[in-house]
Amino acid sequence: GAVVLHRPLLSTGSIGSGDSYWYATMVADFVTQWRAGVFPAFVGQSEYAFNGAISPLRMAPALQHFAGVVDLLTLRSLPFHGILNLTLFTCYAGGIFTCYACLRAIEPRTPWLALLLAALFGCCPGVLGLAYAGDLFMSVTTLPFVPLLFYGIWRTFSDVRPDGMI
Repeated sequence: GAVVLHRPLLSTGSIGSGDSYWYATMVADFVTQWRAGVFPAFVGQSEYAFNGAISPLRMAPALQHFAGVVDLLTLRSLPFHGILNLTLFTCYAGGIFTCYACLRAIEPRTPWLALLLAALFGCCPGVLGLAYAGDLFMSVTTLPFVPLLFYGIWRTFSDVRPDGMI
């Protein structure tokens, strides 16, 4: 289901409007620094961010760091827009998988219900609109952690101990 919904991200073209170009440029700057052996990258230092840009790298670095890992795992075979798109796709898929895992931890007897609710999480307009309507790519990188947050809240207010005792 995630592949069908997020099929546009499985391309090397630009997805989104003007901010999409900016994020692709910032990913290009970060990946270029990683390829040159610069780690950690604190400011823009390549031809893509020649003015020493610090946003979004210093404020929300997950997008660039995830993109760097994607570049390493794909053996530097993708163009920068492709790296950005694959990073967004893996974050969407990660959000769906962690949602499923957290729901299974809450109620292990209903795997199909957990699967359905995780799929609904991935289809939610508020989740889909992050990349497709709002160009909120840095927010997409938080999707794998949102279900973990709610699972932690549930565990905090749950009366069940980890060993199953009340």
